[in-house]
Amino acid sequence: MKAAVSRQTDTPLRAGREERNGYGYQVWRTRDGFSLYGVGGQMGICMPGKGLVLCTLADTMKDEQGVQPIYDAFFEHLSHIDTYPASPEDRKALDLRLAALKLSCLPTCEEQVHPGVLHLINADPGLPFHTLSVHDHELVFEGEACWHLPFSDTAWIPGTFPQTDVPCYTHAAWTAPDTFCLHCELTGTWTGSMQLLMVIRDRTATLQVQSRIWELLPGWQGTAFGKWS
Repeated sequence: MKAAVSRQTDTPLRAGREERNGYGYQVWRTRDGFSLYGVGGQMGICMPGKGLVLCTLADTMKDEQGVQPIYDAFFEHLSHIDTYPASPEDRKALDLRLAALKLSCLPTCEEQVHPGVLHLINADPGLPFHTLSVHDHELVFEGEACWHLPFSDTAWIPGTFPQTDVPCYTHAAWTAPDTFCLHCELTGTWTGSMQLLMVIRDRTATLQVQSRIWELLPGWQGTAFGKWS
């Protein structure tokens, strides 16, 4: 174990700062300890001196330095914590803060284009639907089948990703009178996300879908144009 987590190879040319601390036997060294890597941010960051381990499930495949913010947050905010607060007041304050943590929501514009049905004209082959309906709290995709994706503009709510039985959390909002944004995060045994952006000009919409769910559904990504009805 000592050999595995010791510096066996220098790594000064790595893109990420943390990865320049050297490499052991299938184990990356960090500024204080070592880390076990999976693909795209699946990590076990270990600090043996404090008996502290942080396990993450992330999707950083499109960001070469995507794991560095995870390291920075860990060493800046967690690595100095030795024990649960001793005083009842500090414990209560910590518990309240942890209970209040939540993903932030998009700013919502009070004015917005009236929701309707978007008929895609030149649908990207990667997009598995030809119409998109925007309702108050639900997107409806129609292709070979009809899929529903619920959302809220004030919170992240649970649902099931289209074409699958994979659970997800979704949030969306009209961030401008003519701009609709949706963000969906897969949960459970799958990791990945989808972002949908729609901009409307004179009853014509430009739709862009970006996803990091290539293992699950590689088709949900592309750009298309369409007319509202």
